[in-house]
Amino acid sequence: MSDFFGEDDSVEKNNSYIGDDDLITNTSSRLPVCLCLDISGSMKKNDAISALNEGVEAFYQAIREDEQARNSCEIAVITFNSEVKIAEEFSTVDKKGKVHFTAEGGTALAHAVNRALDLLEERKNSYKANGVDYYQPWLVIITDGKPGDPEDIPQAQSRTKKLAEERKLTLFPIAVGSDDNEEKYRQVMDVLNGFSNKSAKHLKDLKFSDFFEWLGKSVTIVSASKVGDKVRLDTTGMDDWAEI
Repeated sequence: MSDFFGEDDSVEKNNSYIGDDDLITNTSSRLPVCLCLDISGSMKKNDAISALNEGVEAFYQAIREDEQARNSCEIAVITFNSEVKIAEEFSTVDKKGKVHFTAEGGTALAHAVNRALDLLEERKNSYKANGVDYYQPWLVIITDGKPGDPEDIPQAQSRTKKLAEERKLTLFPIAVGSDDNEEKYRQVMDVLNGFSNKSAKHLKDLKFSDFFEWLGKSVTIVSASKVGDKVRLDTTGMDDWAEI
């Protein structure tokens, strides 16, 4: 089971940035979720990139179906291949368009994670400046390959693990692909496991939609709670998409 708490210390863009005005007109407590997505060339295999696109759309739809989640959840998307890009700044789902990621290039994982952490920190500062309560931020890391910036991985892992240990970050590290290449699979899992004291999950059979639907339902559970409350997510649904 996973526990979620409130915070202890209470480039190029494809969508419109909501800015601080939205924090004044919509005073709901916020749950910032940053998706850090691998769109490297290897995501072409078995058309994983299309499954990823469909999964993100399923996530947006799951949030749209719940009024409280629609007002509370703010989503940003970082994509990475050989470069790191802010594909979408933080905004609520009503401001999200249709996603269409394409796969090419390498895997700048460490740089992407660091940029995602920076983006989450920037958004938290906006909440504080506007007196808006917020839940513990979420970071979803999805990758299918060995990092192309291995020299920077230890620093990114240390930074992420420290935030998680201090209950300032909830992490969802997800490995994509089959384990038919045992050495590559082990290396990817080892890297992802290094970001947290909890084990990464292995996505079954490119079931991105199942994962993102589960993530959306988890958002609705947390957004219905009070900031600072201890919340238990229903992990039984993980069986549909994760290799446990």
